[in-house]
This record gives sequence, structure tokens and C-alpha cells, in this order.
Amino acid sequence: MKPRLTIYNKPWHDGNDKCVGILLIVRHINIHTFQVVAPLVTEVKCGLKIAVYDDGTVPQPFHLSFVLNKGIDYLVEDKRVEYVSWIHDDMYFMHDWVTPLISELEADKSIGKIGPVNPVLKQTEGHKGNQNPWIMPRNIALKYRFDEIYIGIGGFEDWDLNSCLERDGYKVWISPVTWVAHKDRGTRRYHDWSVEEAHNKKIYDMRWGGKRW
Repeated sequence: MKPRLTIYNKPWHDGNDKCVGILLIVRHINIHTFQVVAPLVTEVKCGLKIAVYDDGTVPQPFHLSFVLNKGIDYLVEDKRVEYVSWIHDDMYFMHDWVTPLISELEADKSIGKIGPVNPVLKQTEGHKGNQNPWIMPRNIALKYRFDEIYIGIGGFEDWDLNSCLERDGYKVWISPVTWVAHKDRGTRRYHDWSVEEAHNKKIYDMRWGGKRW
């Protein structure tokens, strides 16, 4: 399943830098989409391949776990992509938040998934936890997928993946080396996903005993 739009930044074409595949899922591609992407292209110092999916390129009804997996599949098909990331269109990228996290991943191979701090939470120390946006190394992205038993945008697919990574000895980490402002739950602002959330929570709790992230 190919994205509606693929955007590259300049370092990608230089061929000398780390390359990160970034997945962005939106309802409709419009001027706001480019306002989200533009700072990434101008500020991030490593190579980027940004795949943008919208409602016109994904099957309906919409299931986030399915689209995430297809987007990751598309990105890792390109062997130059060494890391995979997922961003939201309600995030604000005003600086290079990517390369500091890559440095952390390269320094600590036990980290399977890493995210920046949210400045609203005033976090000052690295710790276990779930945060968006996140970055995963290529080897993790190739081995692990979001379980498509989780439906809609009902959540818990990310907690499930985190729990699988931790079970297998990897850390799911939030690092204070950089930050991204994120309007919490903005991804669900267009629809009531409470039925799907209840369904997903039941599955997750049965599988992982209610473990929280």
C-alpha cells in the first residue's frame, strides 16, 4: 500500500547521512500537512523519507494498526532507511529532534523504541514509557509489528508493542535529550472511538494483565 505523498529532504540525496523513514497519517492532505512537514525538511540534519497517508489511500473502515504496519512495510522496503518513526499532525517540530534520539539508539542497543519528552510534562530524566513521536531501529521495525487485532483508533496497539519489546529484553524509552510539543489525543479528535477503545482495552488487559505504559 503506497502513500499518497512521499517527501524527501536534502541530506537524503547527499547519501552520507543516517536516513529515517517517517510515517504521517492524516485525514486529508492540505496546507496544514505541509506546515507540519516543512520544519522537518528544513531543521532535521539527517536524511528523511516522509510517507504521508490519507483517507484516500487507506481501506475503510479505518484501523490504525493496519495502516501503521503498511506504512512501516513501505518504508523498510527501502534499504537506505535505517530508522522508522511515526509522527502526528498535531505535533510541532521547531528544531532537530531526530538526530539526538538516533544518537541515543546508537549508544544503547538495548533500546527498541524511543521518544522525546513532552515539554508540558516537564520531564528531566530518561525513563521507561510510551511517547509519540517515536523512533525504532530498522532491525526492530523488521521484526515487530502492531497487532491488527486492535481496531479503529481505539488505542492499546502501541502498549501491546511496547510490552512485546520489553518481554524480549528491549527498553521502551523516553529521553530528555530533546522534546516535541504534542496535543494529546489530537489523533482522535474527528470521531468517537470509545467503542473501539473498550474492545481494545479488553484484549490488552487479558493479554498483559492490565500493565500500563
